[in-house]
Amino acid sequence: MKPSNTNYMYLKTIYNLSQRDEPVRSIDIAFYHNVSKPAVSCRIRELLKEKYIRMDNKEIVLTEKGLEIGEKISRNHKLFKALLESLGFDQDNADEVASLSSYVIDSRSLESCLKETSTASIRL
Repeated sequence: MKPSNTNYMYLKTIYNLSQRDEPVRSIDIAFYHNVSKPAVSCRIRELLKEKYIRMDNKEIVLTEKGLEIGEKISRNHKLFKALLESLGFDQDNADEVASLSSYVIDSRSLESCLKETSTASIRL
């Protein structure tokens, strides 16, 4: 089953938080998205059911399947943000648009756009 956009958002958040080399907890996600812990718990149950994450004590850990999606979304975000900035978007606006679009746009499409706009040298 394909995850919803909200699930994608949570997978991206878990991925990004896990890059800090600290355990990811529900409270961290709640703080990051400014939502209640019960709202996060509901979403966590869905991600567990679909095997995108596993719980290790109270730590949330991406499974291989979840990690693959988290990495893809994060990469798409960086690519799309770089593309938008190369087109003249300011950093904040580019980041916001990239955040909303990184779940639906394909990496290959983004890379093609970067090449076509002569921005392939953008460093991620």
